[in-house]
Amino acid sequence: MTLLPLLWITSCTPAQATEPTQDQVQLLDPGQAPRTPLRLHYQKGQLEQGAMTMKMDMQISMNGTPLPSPDIPTMVMGMSMRAEKIKRDFFDYSFALLWVDLKPSPDTPAELMIILQSNLQDLIGMEGTGRMDNRGQSLGEHFTLPKDASAQMKSLADQMQQSMSKVSSPLPESPVGLGASWQVHQETTQSGLPVHQTATYHLTKIEGDHIELDVDVTTQPGPGPYTMAGLPPDAKVTDLQFNMTGKGHTILELDRLFPLEARTTIGGTLQTTIEQAGQTIISKVDLSIDVGMVGEQVQAE
Repeated sequence: MTLLPLLWITSCTPAQATEPTQDQVQLLDPGQAPRTPLRLHYQKGQLEQGAMTMKMDMQISMNGTPLPSPDIPTMVMGMSMRAEKIKRDFFDYSFALLWVDLKPSPDTPAELMIILQSNLQDLIGMEGTGRMDNRGQSLGEHFTLPKDASAQMKSLADQMQQSMSKVSSPLPESPVGLGASWQVHQETTQSGLPVHQTATYHLTKIEGDHIELDVDVTTQPGPGPYTMAGLPPDAKVTDLQFNMTGKGHTILELDRLFPLEARTTIGGTLQTTIEQAGQTIISKVDLSIDVGMVGEQVQAE
């Protein structure tokens, strides 16, 4: 759970999302003895709710000229998750987006609030299903959309599907102990741009099912060619540069669907070069993103 909530901003224009590939988990240090395998385990019918909060600040320039940068409202999204079928190595679950709340500052433009409220309103009540293994690896998600769903709604659903696939932090296969560290490599497409993200986890506390993790995050562009949502047909992205870095802390119970608490702050610069009608446009965006999540258990059958 790091750069992915940025999808909720970039999805203000339709974007073609791709199915994320399975994360690659690399153990760096097994940590101190005693060591134990970290495995998720749930009860059939277990129901939880989670709330994700995202605050983003950005500064934009075009060919070196600063542009007005909107004050983006803080977004709070409520989700539910229910364990449906439990097997030894995986479980099936259902999920739904319950509500969305936007918290503007006094300087948030009214026009931006209208756009965001309109786009996000379509997702409230949306439901889906998924499968995850007992190490937190996503094995696929699917949204249920109405037959008359618009292209905008399908795009938003695709992007939310990618976010849901990364709710859990993938765990190493080998037994680990206090002080262990591992890396998770993720390949996704966000608003038409290929993204490679590396998260390095450090196990700072382990007491039974209770674990706490520090995380360091780096995000870089994947290989081209590049496309970008909302560009005119005659425009082409010829260069993409960014290097986002951040830190976070996650508190997990291995028998809980959502993290008890998680927070990540990430920042950096995204620069794109676009060629259109013989002109070169260099866009630069300085980003700072603060993402948090809390979960609570509702019931277990």
